[in-house]
Amino acid sequence: MATSAPAVADPVVAVPVERRPLPPAAPAAATAAAPAVPESSPLPPRPVPAPVPQPPVPQSPVPQSPAAVAAPATSELPASGIVAGPTTSAVPAQTAGPRPTLPPVPVAPPAETDRPAPVTRTSAPVPPLPGTERAQRHSAPVPPLPGTERGARPSAPVPPLPGLRPSAPLPPIPGLDVPVAKPAPTRAERRAAMSPLRRRLGRSAVAIGVLVGLVGAFYVGLYFYADRSTDRVAALTPGAPEVLAPQLQVDETTWLVLGTGGPGAEGPGAVTTQLLRVADDGDSAVLLDVPPTALVDTPECRTPDGDLRQPVTEPLADALLQGGPSCLVRAVQQLSGLRVDHLLDVDLGAGQAAGSAACPTDALPVADLAMLANPVRAASVLLDAAGDLTLDHDTTLADLRSLGATLRDLPAGALQRTSVPVARVGYVPTGGTTAQVLLDGAGNRDLFDAVIRTGALPEVADDAAATTAATTVAPEADASVTLAPSAVTLTVLDATGDTTDPTTGAGATAAAALQAQGFVVGQVALEPARVATSVVRYAPEAVEQARTVAAAVPAAVLEPSDAVGGGVQLVVAAPDLAVQPVAVGAAVPTTSAPATAPTATCG
Repeated sequence: MATSAPAVADPVVAVPVERRPLPPAAPAAATAAAPAVPESSPLPPRPVPAPVPQPPVPQSPVPQSPAAVAAPATSELPASGIVAGPTTSAVPAQTAGPRPTLPPVPVAPPAETDRPAPVTRTSAPVPPLPGTERAQRHSAPVPPLPGTERGARPSAPVPPLPGLRPSAPLPPIPGLDVPVAKPAPTRAERRAAMSPLRRRLGRSAVAIGVLVGLVGAFYVGLYFYADRSTDRVAALTPGAPEVLAPQLQVDETTWLVLGTGGPGAEGPGAVTTQLLRVADDGDSAVLLDVPPTALVDTPECRTPDGDLRQPVTEPLADALLQGGPSCLVRAVQQLSGLRVDHLLDVDLGAGQAAGSAACPTDALPVADLAMLANPVRAASVLLDAAGDLTLDHDTTLADLRSLGATLRDLPAGALQRTSVPVARVGYVPTGGTTAQVLLDGAGNRDLFDAVIRTGALPEVADDAAATTAATTVAPEADASVTLAPSAVTLTVLDATGDTTDPTTGAGATAAAALQAQGFVVGQVALEPARVATSVVRYAPEAVEQARTVAAAVPAAVLEPSDAVGGGVQLVVAAPDLAVQPVAVGAAVPTTSAPATAPTATCG
């Protein structure tokens, strides 16, 4: 029995499918924003050429296998336009023999239409877009960048990068380029090489340097300790309205110098008041003595307790004793118009104070080489000075040292000293018991105005000097008593300070003794000012009466003055003033006032 060959299935031939790209979707925004373009004339369809018939190829029928899957002639393309074929074929492998082929797919002939053959025409030119009808213009040239309007300039050299430095030349190689340096000797080697004398000198220099440093530190500490130990008060009012012409007082320095607490004195008699005006260059100074009992107008001021003190007319010393340093400064500025820059109060009653009532600035410490060479003495002087002085808050011990050095170094005649003009001394108000001093208002104004303007005392005219010499009559050496005691009327002032009641004390005792000799005692009062010796004050027209009183009181000194009010005053300075009988024709004693010795700082 003949076996037939197994039937071989023909392979499946895939029909090619024409792929056409999908038209791109136009953006909605672009479509909406694009301007309308007029459509051109429609083009006729192109003629499709007739397919060329091909002769049929004889093929043997291929039996269909149940497992064979015929590919469809047409298929729906997916949206992407790509047809995915099978990854594996179900057709079995071809065996030996000719490969069978599938018959061709018949193509339908093109449909016959009655339309005429299209005529090819060239489309019309596309019209320009709206807004571009004008002729094409070239764009303007690009303007130059700011700062490049001028001609081209060569660029500056490029600065070096931060942190980079040009490389330095390589150092020489020790032993090759330069000889090998020997190591520095150690401290022990250097000391061993030194001679014994040089080592001793080095030790001595170190010891001296340490000693000098310790001494300097001691003096610096001593200065600050003494400065902080000094009493200080709030007293200055440089911007007060009573200061006159402050623009003329910028370069000058005014000190208010007080001497308080003098031995054996109390109340106003224990106060000494001076105004010291020092020039800016330190080459000249003016010292003005103001009587502590002078009547002055004290403006409104603050007491040390902070209470407000009302304006009052009072003796100058009462402004300090009752109102405090601030009221005294205001009273002095009201009297003089000077701006007080520093306050110095020297306690004359202290055991170490070297000043006197006539010149409190003598108590200022002197820093010389002798004192600096003795630290114990330096400490004693500075600490004693700190305990005896009272300053304002703006004054230091350095200012005091500078003031003392300036006053001691002034040449002869560079320090001018005078007292303020007085209109009346020993003035006792009606019903009063204390003598006061009335100042000459016009004379004081001229004096202080000259000091403010020029920093010196006013010049005295020749006629004024002659008038003063004529009115000031000095006692004659061979004078005698011409008036009996009963023709002399006088005032007795008690300046001892032993009592506050004029009816008791040395003044009352002297008045009683004079009355017993026939003198007429008009009034007995207290003299609060400090008086060194008993004085017989008299006016130029009362010289005969003064001689009679001086003959009765030999210890008293005749003192002519045009400020006693035309009478005679006996100022009792000692509690045991002797009074003796006097007769007409008796000799007048020639006792004169003791000469004022020059001082170190007041001339």
